[in-house]
Amino acid sequence: MKELNAILTSSARVLAALALGCLCLLSCRKASTFEPEPEWEAAIVTLRITAGETPAATRADDTYGETPAALASSTAAALANSTPATRADRETDDAGASFENYIDISTTHILFFIDDKFSEEFIPEAVDPVGSATYPTEWTLRGPILNPPAAGFKVVVLANCTLPALTAGVSTIEDLCKSAVYTAYTAGATQAFEPSAGSPIPMYGIQTYTSALTFRPRVATDLGQIDLLRAMSKVIIRNTSGKPLSSATLKGYNLQGTVAPLSLYTRTSDWTHANTYDQLAKCLAVHLPSEDTANETSSSARSVSLIETSKTATEEVRTGYFPEYLNANADGDGLSDRSLINLAFVGITKTYSVDFRYYATPSSADDGKRFDLKRNHIYEFDITKVDAYSLSMTVIAKPWDVQNHSYSFDDNVTVKDTGKQTWHWAADGSEITKDTGNDHKMTFPGLGDIKLTFTIDTPVGAEWIAVFEQKSGDLNHFYFETTGTDRATGVVDGNRTELIIKQRDSNGSARVVIYVHYGNISFKASSVLGGEYTLEKY
Repeated sequence: MKELNAILTSSARVLAALALGCLCLLSCRKASTFEPEPEWEAAIVTLRITAGETPAATRADDTYGETPAALASSTAAALANSTPATRADRETDDAGASFENYIDISTTHILFFIDDKFSEEFIPEAVDPVGSATYPTEWTLRGPILNPPAAGFKVVVLANCTLPALTAGVSTIEDLCKSAVYTAYTAGATQAFEPSAGSPIPMYGIQTYTSALTFRPRVATDLGQIDLLRAMSKVIIRNTSGKPLSSATLKGYNLQGTVAPLSLYTRTSDWTHANTYDQLAKCLAVHLPSEDTANETSSSARSVSLIETSKTATEEVRTGYFPEYLNANADGDGLSDRSLINLAFVGITKTYSVDFRYYATPSSADDGKRFDLKRNHIYEFDITKVDAYSLSMTVIAKPWDVQNHSYSFDDNVTVKDTGKQTWHWAADGSEITKDTGNDHKMTFPGLGDIKLTFTIDTPVGAEWIAVFEQKSGDLNHFYFETTGTDRATGVVDGNRTELIIKQRDSNGSARVVIYVHYGNISFKASSVLGGEYTLEKY
């Protein structure tokens, strides 16, 4: 019996061992063939944001509509060869200049919009400054995007500000632009705002991507570069008269401003390079927090001292930064609450009040026209001579760093003696007889081309714009040969300009008007060129 029990016990142990071995085998086989479900991975994007002027190859604006991925190699090369210096840094020597391009990445927001509706905020995982500046003006960002968009999406950047509340699928870019407000001054301030690490200038930028992009996990899709506009203007008093300033104040300013302009919903460069004159005017229009487009109550009673930012034996500079401010109505005539700069000099009892206006000569008559204080613009007043009775100066009003040229408004729009408009009808080549009466009307019985020639001497570097206004009949009857539209442009250079006006097989009339435009200042050049002429085909 003992032996039987021993045999049974031994057998049980063998069976138990075999069973355990089978279980282990099954377990191992199952482990070796199991494949876990793949985890979802977000698409990766990279982009750059900058407040300073950079080489053309790095500007996303210049490749508008192209696939950004195609820019990767050229962009990398351009960034490798660039420096963190910006045009604004080179043009200013005051203390605030090192911060006027500064982007505080902790208060910068990258927003995706699909069909002009808010989709998501891009939260970068990697943030790298370009260059070695202590206060960067350009950043490269890399990270995941949760809802990769198809073609036709937009990226909006708000920098150095608080992000207003947005609702995905509901909030539009216009909603964002209207609600993003910043405060630059407190009531009772005595000194002008100066940007710093703790109080940088709010900025806005936008880019539209029309090409279809492929977003992949672990592969970064490059969205190129988005340039930013500063939400404030800069006022500079540069005194080289030899008479030291005892004070320089600005009277009339707003405490708050909007981070973004209105109507700038496609790309940042439209701010100065819009496709139509009307669109350009909308992008440049002052955008105030108040919906009634009026300056703040009691704004004209406020006064702050401009900051002395540099001083040498021959020159002193005073500077201030301000939110946008309305100095003129729609016709350019000065408002009652317009801004004034008050200047006092050592040894002179008189205080000079300087308007934001065009000064053709020191003794030029005041025509009542004024400049608004506009975002991303510099207004520089160069004081060259002061005495007890008069003050001589030049005025420079220009975009901060969007355009590559500037000039002094020492002279208004001028033309050579032979620069008046001349007209020829290409049907027979003869000069057209001009009606110089009140109507300035010229009529054409046939469809031949019309040749218009004119010369604008100054201001050199400005843009001239020829447009058709007050159209009737076929609104597209007249058009410019060079553009195929009702608008032609060029640069003022003192040389003779020739425009060919073509006619479609129809009847119509339109008035030809030529403007000279620079920054936020427009002159109607037609009045200097001999008038505005109405062309009529009957």
